[in-house]
Amino acid sequence: MLINMPPGDHRIRSSPKVLAKMEKLRIFLNRNASFDCPKCPWLSWPPKFLEKKLIVLKMEGSMIRDLGMGLLSKGTEQIEGILINIPWRDRMIRLGSEVFAKMERLRILIMLSCSVSFCGGLNYLSNELRVLDWYKCPLEFWPSTFHGEKLIVLKMRGSMIRDLGMGLLSKNLTSIDLSYCEYLTKISDLSSCSNLEELIVDECKSLVEVHDSVGFLDKLSQLRFKQCSSLKNLPRSFKLRSLKVLKLEGCTSLEYFPEIECEMEHLKHLWLESIVIQELPSSITYFTGLKKLGLYRCESLVRFPINIFQLESLREVNIFNSPNLVNFGKEVGQNGQSMPCTQENEISSSMELLTLSPPESNFNLRELILSGSGIVSLPPCIEGFVGLCQLDLRDCKQLEEILQLPPNIEVVDAAGCISLVEVHDSVGFLDKLVELSFEGCSSLKRFLPESNNLFRAYNFSSSLHKLNLSRSCIVSLPPCIERFVGLISLDLSNCEQLEEIPQLPQNIEDVYAGGCKSLVEVHDSVGFLDKLVKLSFEGCSNLKNLPRNFKLKSLELLELQGCTSLEYFPEIECEMEHLKGLWLESTVIRKLPSSFTYLIGLELLELRMCESLMCLPKNIFQLKHLGKVDVSYCPNLVNFGEEVGQNGQSMPFTQENEFSSSTELIQLPPPESNNFFGTSNFSYSLWTLILSGSGIVSLPPCIKGFVGLSHLYLEDCKQLEEILHLPPNIEEVDARRCGLLERFPHVSTESSFGIPDLKRLSKIDLSECNKVDVDVGNHAPDPLLVQECFREKESSTIIYPGSRIPEWFKYCKETTSYTNSIEIEIDHNASIYGHQIVALVLCSVVGRLDEREFIAISINGKLIRHRNYLRPSMDTHCVCLQYIAGNSMMLSRRYKVGNNMRFTFGIRSKKAILKSAGVHLIYRNDNFIDPI
Repeated sequence: MLINMPPGDHRIRSSPKVLAKMEKLRIFLNRNASFDCPKCPWLSWPPKFLEKKLIVLKMEGSMIRDLGMGLLSKGTEQIEGILINIPWRDRMIRLGSEVFAKMERLRILIMLSCSVSFCGGLNYLSNELRVLDWYKCPLEFWPSTFHGEKLIVLKMRGSMIRDLGMGLLSKNLTSIDLSYCEYLTKISDLSSCSNLEELIVDECKSLVEVHDSVGFLDKLSQLRFKQCSSLKNLPRSFKLRSLKVLKLEGCTSLEYFPEIECEMEHLKHLWLESIVIQELPSSITYFTGLKKLGLYRCESLVRFPINIFQLESLREVNIFNSPNLVNFGKEVGQNGQSMPCTQENEISSSMELLTLSPPESNFNLRELILSGSGIVSLPPCIEGFVGLCQLDLRDCKQLEEILQLPPNIEVVDAAGCISLVEVHDSVGFLDKLVELSFEGCSSLKRFLPESNNLFRAYNFSSSLHKLNLSRSCIVSLPPCIERFVGLISLDLSNCEQLEEIPQLPQNIEDVYAGGCKSLVEVHDSVGFLDKLVKLSFEGCSNLKNLPRNFKLKSLELLELQGCTSLEYFPEIECEMEHLKGLWLESTVIRKLPSSFTYLIGLELLELRMCESLMCLPKNIFQLKHLGKVDVSYCPNLVNFGEEVGQNGQSMPFTQENEFSSSTELIQLPPPESNNFFGTSNFSYSLWTLILSGSGIVSLPPCIKGFVGLSHLYLEDCKQLEEILHLPPNIEEVDARRCGLLERFPHVSTESSFGIPDLKRLSKIDLSECNKVDVDVGNHAPDPLLVQECFREKESSTIIYPGSRIPEWFKYCKETTSYTNSIEIEIDHNASIYGHQIVALVLCSVVGRLDEREFIAISINGKLIRHRNYLRPSMDTHCVCLQYIAGNSMMLSRRYKVGNNMRFTFGIRSKKAILKSAGVHLIYRNDNFIDPI
């Protein structure tokens, strides 16, 4: 009988249809010895159904809750198979101690995904069992009458078993799985299980010992002890001719590896993780089929058998994070026995690898990983690894020198070898070397020969594509670096002792030299590398001399931010269409060349904190893709300096092309000028202009021609006195902390936010601008004007110094105590029924702000999505006045005619103070005055 019960909701049914189905089942069983019925709906078995002799019955979806009754206690003499698979929510099964007593012919017992409880223990199991698969079996010991002589498969995953016992084991067993048996302490004598093919004992945390007999099971193909953290004793010897899989990962108490006593050709991979063995036996060479050997985090490993490299099938050796491995310790003699380490077969340093076997035995090894080991030097015999392609020496903290490398090596990674002092010059002549990394080798001061004689005498590798010397201590690159014609990427980042960059290979694409604090000069030839894509000198604080000219047609990235000694920018000698962003932050450049317009693909120009910058080339805004210019905190920037003549050459700066005030931006050509709109629609591309902290006094009239400009930032412009002109599509103006700002007509007239030519203006921030006069009018805005203003925006906000709500506000509330929340309720009576709201005007007065805050406003408990954020301000009080269109999504969801409206103003921080708040409603009918 196989009873399979996956999840499902099945209830007892007694309808005529169910009884009819049961009768069909009875007729079917008369004709068949087995039956498969998915999703049977009943919870108990009808008497007539149990009268038949059942051989194998499989029923999926059944919900039999008590197998001590019904089917398993009646008519069971002929049952040969049982499979129980209970849904997770119905896993508990109650069984009587004699539940299997009549099942003398039972051959298959499979209990999956369920928990079983016995009343008085289990007294009987059939000795005819071939398959016993019992997940989380509650038995600690087997019934005394059960011997299991005919068992073939024994799976007891997660069971309570403590010991298999001697009587249970027989020669018929082919598979044993005891994984997750947390009380299992040992594996007993399995010598009688001569046909055993699988022994799986993963995650048995209490397992300490495995009987020696396991090492002599001739047919065993899979042996697993993963994560058996208490396992100390494996069999002393292995003679497992059929073994294919051996898993010992996570056996953190295992102190030795068995001796190998016969050839084991079927084991292809051996991975030993976090074990505490000190050495591998020299007899490991009997693993003649081994392809991959891995020892991961074996912190006690101190010796490694050198003769393992004689294995013809071995392709990869991975010894990772084994810091005490300082040599290979032993060598194999002619008879295959272990030989003691002698002076002759030892490298002079006791902390080095032992000399390997002759080179001809190492043709097949492809990858050698010694990352995190304790080696001091690579032995000369490593040259004999003629098949080796990849050598990983990362984080070998004790490694001092690399004197030889295999002839066909392709990748060498020695990153993090902090003691590495010497790399032999021959590395430059390895004709198959593709990648070479000495990243973080903080003791490495020299790389490759500096002699020009050697430079002329030899052909250097043309295969080397990637060279990483970042965070090393090299002072200079040798002249021969130019001869690496295949070099594509050179990383010199954070080489703090590097003083100059010489002539580089013509095919190089990426040069990273950021953080080279001693770098002073870059060779002029770098400016003519036609294939150069990325060039970074970020943070090179002593860099003074870039190439005088740039002719870099392929350049996409140029980083010069933090070059605080850089005084000039190179002349551009060709169109450089691929450069999208240019970062010059914190340089001491005084001006940019007029040839800057050759950067025709430029989208972002970053000149933040260039304190010496005095002017920009006037033609810079002709770049048709330029979208953002940041010249913030350039206090000496007072004009654009130069103008481009008809022939494209730079024109000298004259009195005629200067602003009348030396502290103003030089006047751009007027909007109607052909020069302004002439060759490109540059004014449409620029959308953000950041002039914060600059020395400007006034914005020129020509700024009205920047028709694409939406965000203008002027905060901390301490000399700014007036804003007389704004672009037509401006959305935000931030003029915080402009203490001298006095003339700003757009906010000094009663038609604030009703400016017909600025229909997209959504926010003006005038915090700490105490001289500017903000006129919000003496009466509510005209509804028709408001409707016109909100055709292209949903809201408008102005923030300015002040302590009063405008007088025309109908609903106001002021507090006398410190609070961060104010509530206003409007009685929306019948007298305004039918009048559509054109706009909602909200106002709040806030005290001094030490940090950025949000004013959260809700209507009837639902948050308005137009949240106002206020930046830190020294103003004693500031006013935040906000207009919201009546047809916005916010109001359409929250406003209903005839309902009261409850407005709540709140600030999350308890340090911020709300002094007062106000609400005003503007209706469509211009003759209608709010009667409430």
